Amino acid sequence: MKLLLASLVCALLVLSGSAAAVPASPPNIILIFCDDLGYGDLGCYGAKDIPTPHLDRMAAEGVRFTDFYTAASVCMPSRAALLTGCYPPRVGITGNVHPHENWGLHPRETTIAELLEKKGYATGIIGKWHLGHREDLLPCNQGFKESYILPYSHDMYRGAPWGNGFTNQFPKDFVPILSGTAEVGELRTLKDFSGLTQRFHEEADAFVRRHAGNTPFFLYLAHTAPHLEIQPAPAWAGKTARGPYGDVVAELDASIGRLFVTLKETGLEESTLVIFTSDNGPAHIYQKPAFPGGSVGPLSGGKNSLNEGGFRMPAIFRWPRTLPSGKTCRTPASTLDVLPTCAALAGANLPDARIDGKDLLPLLRESVHAPPVRDPFLYFIGASLEGIRSGKWKFWLRTGRLYDLDSDAAETTNLAAAQPETAANLAKLAAEMGAEVASNARKRSDAP
Repeated sequence: MKLLLASLVCALLVLSGSAAAVPASPPNIILIFCDDLGYGDLGCYGAKDIPTPHLDRMAAEGVRFTDFYTAASVCMPSRAALLTGCYPPRVGITGNVHPHENWGLHPRETTIAELLEKKGYATGIIGKWHLGHREDLLPCNQGFKESYILPYSHDMYRGAPWGNGFTNQFPKDFVPILSGTAEVGELRTLKDFSGLTQRFHEEADAFVRRHAGNTPFFLYLAHTAPHLEIQPAPAWAGKTARGPYGDVVAELDASIGRLFVTLKETGLEESTLVIFTSDNGPAHIYQKPAFPGGSVGPLSGGKNSLNEGGFRMPAIFRWPRTLPSGKTCRTPASTLDVLPTCAALAGANLPDARIDGKDLLPLLRESVHAPPVRDPFLYFIGASLEGIRSGKWKFWLRTGRLYDLDSDAAETTNLAAAQPETAANLAKLAAEMGAEVASNARKRSDAP
C-alpha cells in the first residue's frame, strides 16, 4: 500500500472566486511569532474563554491554517527552523541555550533577514531572540539592521523558580534588553515582564512608521507572551475567564489590532503581508488549578511533547487584495516554509546550503489545485527523529503507534495493528529522511 498523500484541499471563501495576482513590487513582511501559545487559545481556533477579536478578524480577512507545524516543540530549535527554513538538527540546534552557556546558531547560516536585506529590505527584530547571546551571534550579525531584543527567554535569570536550582548558575539576576549589542534596559520583576507586550508594540509601531513609504521592510516581531511566568498589565488583569494567562493573550491580541491600525494609517495595509503563528505548544511547568495556562483545544500534549499539541500551531496569513479572505486551509504546512515563501516574494535566491522549506505561495493563493508542500513532515525531539506525518497518518517511531489525524487529532487510538503496511512504509520513509538530515547536518556555533 502506497503512503497516502494529503488529499484535503483548502476551502476557499473569496469575493471574486480567486485571489489577485501578486504585485510586481515586493511587499512589506511582518512575521509575528508568539511564545508557547496553544492551538486552542484563539477564538478562531475554538477558544471560548479568551476574546481575541483582532486575530479572529485577521483570520476572516486572510488564510487560516488548521494543520500548520512548528519544527520543534521547544523554543530555540523552533526559532532556528523558522529563520533558516531547516529542520533544527540540520543546523545543529537541538535544545535551548541558557545564559551561562556560550553557543548558538552558526553565523554562516542564512536567515530570512539576510536574504531580504540583500534585496533592499529594511530589517528589524523586536522581542525574543534566543539563538545565542554571544556578540557575534546576536541579530545585528544575522541580517537584522535594527533590533530591540531579549537575548533569551524572560524567565532565564538567576534564581528563577522553574529550574529546581538549575537557574542558580545563571550569571545575572535580571534579563537584559539589547539594542544592537548595547544593553538598554533590565527586567527584574513580574511587573517588568507585564510591560513587555506594550514595549514591543511601541517599538513595532515606531519601526513601521519610520520605514513607511521608503524601502520595503521585514519586521520579525517575536513576542514573549504568553510564555510563563506571566503577569498581565494592570489594565488587562481580570479581563478573561482564563485567569492571568488569558488576560495576557487578550492583551497580545489588542496589541496586534493596534499594529493593523498603524498599517492602515500609514497606507501600508494592502502592501504588507502579516504572518502570525507560535513557536510551540503551551507549557505546563507553572500551571496550577487556580492558574490555568494554555490550551491545545482538540489536540493532546504540549510543549516538549511529540503530540500534536506540541507541534501544531495557530497560523494566519493576511495580505489584503492579494491573498484570499476567509480561507481555511487544511493542507499541512510549516514554519519551515516561511523562508522560501519570503524569498519568492522578494525575488531572492535561496541559500546555497540545503534547506527543508517550500514556497507556500501556490497553496496560499490557489483554491483547489495547489499540491501539498509539506508531505511528509518530520517530528524531531532534540536531535532524535521521533515521528513522521504523511497525509493523514502520523507514526511514532519508538512506540510503533499509528494515528489517523483526520479523525483522531488527539491521538487516542493506535491503528498500527489494523494498518501494518502503512506503519512499515512510514517507518522506512522516516529512516531514509532522518538519515539524510543527519548526514547533511551542520554544526552549531560554539565559543572558541
